[in-house]
Amino acid sequence: MRTRAEAAGDASSLLDRLRSRRWPSWSPRLTLGLAMVCSAAAVLAVTRGEGFFGDEWGFYASYPGFDLKEMLGPRVGHLQVVVILLYKGVLQLWGPSDVAFRLILAVLILLCGGLVYELVRRRVGDWLALGPAVLVLSFGAGGETYASTLGITIVLTIVAGLAMLLCLERRDLVGDVGACLLLAAALGTYGPAIAFLAGAGAVILLAGERPEWRRTWVFGVPLVLYFAWRLWSPPGQGYAPGVTLVDLLHLPNSMLDSIAATLAALTGLLTSPGNDASTAMPLAWGQALLAPLVIATVLLLRRRRRPVARWIWAVLAMPLVYWAALGAAGRSPSASRYQLLSAIFLILLYAQLASGIRIGHRAVAICLAAFGLATLANLGALDTFGRYFRANSDENRAELAALELIRDRVDPRFFVEGTGPATSIPDLLIPAGQYFAAADAYGSSAMSLARLRSSPDYVRKAADAELIQALGLTPRAPSGPLQVGGELSPGAAAGLDTQVQAPCLRVIPRQPGATLEVTLPPGGFSVRPDPGVPPTLTLSRFAGSGVIPLPSPVTAQTQAVTIPPDPSSVPWRLQLVAAAPLTLCPLRPA
Repeated sequence: MRTRAEAAGDASSLLDRLRSRRWPSWSPRLTLGLAMVCSAAAVLAVTRGEGFFGDEWGFYASYPGFDLKEMLGPRVGHLQVVVILLYKGVLQLWGPSDVAFRLILAVLILLCGGLVYELVRRRVGDWLALGPAVLVLSFGAGGETYASTLGITIVLTIVAGLAMLLCLERRDLVGDVGACLLLAAALGTYGPAIAFLAGAGAVILLAGERPEWRRTWVFGVPLVLYFAWRLWSPPGQGYAPGVTLVDLLHLPNSMLDSIAATLAALTGLLTSPGNDASTAMPLAWGQALLAPLVIATVLLLRRRRRPVARWIWAVLAMPLVYWAALGAAGRSPSASRYQLLSAIFLILLYAQLASGIRIGHRAVAICLAAFGLATLANLGALDTFGRYFRANSDENRAELAALELIRDRVDPRFFVEGTGPATSIPDLLIPAGQYFAAADAYGSSAMSLARLRSSPDYVRKAADAELIQALGLTPRAPSGPLQVGGELSPGAAAGLDTQVQAPCLRVIPRQPGATLEVTLPPGGFSVRPDPGVPPTLTLSRFAGSGVIPLPSPVTAQTQAVTIPPDPSSVPWRLQLVAAAPLTLCPLRPA
């Protein structure tokens, strides 16, 4: 029988052998490659079944053809011509294929992780660089970036910016030309690329022994082009929030909140009690980590035996400009879409601070274990965000299916989605006419009616709400004689009696709050309440119950809800709650 001391001795011997073993030089890269495979699989799994989200609908529908002048117009204050051209190219080749855009997102995330690994590796070594690279590959805290193809814009900007930094490290003409082009591409993709512009300027003017004025064209050309665009830019899509005095006064608080949010994201402290599906970071966790971060920074600096390399100015300039820009524009620093770039900037900053410090095997192991725990927490957040965006995509596709059902009757100026009781995330902010034009050009993004009928009730409610709003279904006083005809089919009832007065139906409540469901004919119905409390009416079609309460009909006046016919055979149903008698009549299609 082995004693406890013998078992402990064997474990210690195993650790000693592992510690003393010389791992092949390619081991970190092999580990990174395996992490990349897992990352790609996770991103593709999390984004399965998703469609466009937010700004992507504008890329899909707002730019018919390749009108460069229109593409150069700002979207919510951003120059996004590069990503618009990317989307238009993919749409021309494959239509609104979720597979194509999900693959692009996965590839960009792999490039992002690889670039972070290379930049960190050059400062702290192969093994220690694995931790932040793997975390970036599975950064669930950036939910809008990783769990939705909306992240293509953000990750493309970051990839261009990180590649620009690597090109600047070459310190030759080829590297400078590449850096100039990559910086221009980043600025043409997303506004926060100005942080990389500041970083390029700091590298060239501050990172060497003396300013390299001959290389200022590397960032000067993109800067001049971007500034010229700002002066020229025609009116664009969305709004461009201005900088206010209040935002400037709150800038220090906003920048500290940005750091706190990033710390919460990096450490995986992403959830608060009762909140497991938020698109914002819980600042309380990050704020609690600010003091330990300051202490760790001081200890790290005390271990240095020589001054910090002048590249520190570049890795300081980038996050400071980024956080200041977010604060000045009044953006929420805790929003998940801002966390990836903030996290990468902090990683690069501390990699630069640790550069040149001898880090023991035990410290490396502890760091890798910490990054591993943070990675696991981020993977959990990634799955939560994935469910969140899939649900929204199903609602969007149901709304588009409803619009296509009534295409010949909907106002082209009607916005596909807005605020309402059945809209969880109002992101499909394009006119119906633009959507139909894009669907004709590239293909439909709507779900089939068969899939709609088998979808969960919240999805079918979104379709019903879209139909009611787009058709303007509401009780109105008739402008002429009503075409009464068809059949009303009473269903579930409680607390009332009905009398058939062919073809109409008399409803007589026995108590307040009496309820009745009636299946309607294709043309709609009219209602005439008796004096008293007016009834409450709701309509449903695909959903199991009513979605939007209709305005209460005027007492003692006949009002009609006219429903135009469409290709679907699914009937409309009326749900009513009444306290006073009323008369319902069926209407023939107009």
